This record gives sequence, C-alpha cells and structure tokens, in this order.
Amino acid sequence: MPLKHTLLAILVTIIWGVNFTFIKWGLESFDPIMLTAMRFIFTAIPLIFFVKRPKFNLVFMTYAVGTFAIQYGLLFYAMQLGASAGLSALILQIQVFITLFLAYLLLGESINRWQIIGLIIAVLGLGLIGINVGGDMPLLGFICILMSATGWSFGNIASKKLMGSSPLSLVAWGGLIVAVLMSILSWFLEPNTWTVSTFSEASIKSWLSLSFIVYVSTLMGFVMWTFLLQNNSASKVMPFALLVPIIGMFASVVLTGETMTWWKVVAMVLIMLGLGVSRKPVTD
Repeated sequence: MPLKHTLLAILVTIIWGVNFTFIKWGLESFDPIMLTAMRFIFTAIPLIFFVKRPKFNLVFMTYAVGTFAIQYGLLFYAMQLGASAGLSALILQIQVFITLFLAYLLLGESINRWQIIGLIIAVLGLGLIGINVGGDMPLLGFICILMSATGWSFGNIASKKLMGSSPLSLVAWGGLIVAVLMSILSWFLEPNTWTVSTFSEASIKSWLSLSFIVYVSTLMGFVMWTFLLQNNSASKVMPFALLVPIIGMFASVVLTGETMTWWKVVAMVLIMLGLGVSRKPVTD
C-alpha cells in the first residue's frame, strides 16, 4: 500500500478512535436518542439531494436500522449511563465475531479455526470486563453496547447484499430514515429535550462535538475509508481498524481522565489479540 494511503488509513483510525470522546462530550447537552437523530439529520441533509436513492426494501431497512439506529442509539445510551469512551470503543469491536457468526448462520459462510480461536481469546477479555462492571462500565451499559454491536453486525450482513449500491447513497438515505425514526422515538421517550432551551443552553463543546461526529467522523471518515478500500485490497486496509479501540482508550484517558486499570489493559490486550488472530489466513 502506498505511503500516502497508509498515512490516510492511520488518520481515519485516529478520527474514529477520538470520536468516542466527542460522543461523550455531545451527551453532556443532548439526550442519546436525540443526539442520534441529530447526527443523521445533518448527515443526510443535504447529501440526499446529490446522491441517487437506493431501492427501499427489507435488506436496506435492516442495514439502516441495524447499522445506524440500533448501533448508535444504544451506544449513546450506554455512554450516557456512564460507560467510558475507552471501554465503549473496545467492547464494540466484538461485532467482528457476531458478524462472523451471523454470516455462518444466514449466508452459509465458513468459519475457520483461527476465527474460533480468536473468538475464544476475545471472549476472555469481554468476560474480564463483565466481572468488573460498575463505575465507568455499568451493567446496563455493558449490555447495551453488546446489543449495539449486534445491531451493527446485522447491518454488516445486510450490506453484503447491497454491494451494487453506492456506499455514500446508503449512508445518506439510510441516515435519513434513521433520522426520522429516532426523532419520533426521541419525541416520545425524551419529551423534554426538543425545546428551545435545549438548543440555546447546549454548550459550545457539545455543538462542536456534534459537528465532529457528523462531518469529520461520519462523512470525512467514511469517504476516506471507502477510497482506501476501492484502491487497495481489503486485507491491507482492514487491519488498521484494530487501532480504533486502542486510540479510543488512549484518547479517553488523556481527554476525559478515564482511569487505566490493570484489568482494562488485560481486557484490551485479549480482545485485540483475538481480533488479530481471527484475521490470520488459513494456509492449509
């Protein structure tokens, strides 16, 4: 992979890793469902006026709801409950193994021994987090992030069936659907948030965080990542994604003061090792 592409891949992982801290800051002024809705309102508009609308069917709706509504709605809720940005970034990576399992069940794809070994190693790390719930990872938050990862995994499976569609079109129009759904849901579940005072009293930090989430993490990050995948083999690009939870944890420690304990370090090593092992190619 060319050096400039390598540097671009590193930049994307930094953006996506730091994004978890910006989510935490955004939640200081906006409730989680509302923040999810706003994220995709500003993502979809004005993009929908410039990209072709994909075919609206069950597969597309599964992609949109799983990837955007369930993943981010539950992630944001977990973080509002007190889940730290670093641990959230780490636990969310379990979606890799849930996707493998769903692909086996729903698409008939095979699972090799390295993926099974990687899953076992990663589950040990996940279990270590599970027995240390409390503080910066409440039990309900832990469960919500696991459900968030599951939603993302169903979105991944759906995306495999949407290979002929423009990725930018899927994000724009999928974002529009989720923006409407989450706005309605927020209106009923968070009735006191859609007020003038919510917007006028929101901190500059929260508004800047929302801008980063929408324009830097979602739009710029997605476009750059798609460019890399279109110009390099996936096997060369995807390993850079392993940097996201590491950067997410580091950014949370530096920017939010998250405490780095021994079990967090061990859990991170186990989950990252599991992810790395699962990507090992089968040679026989």
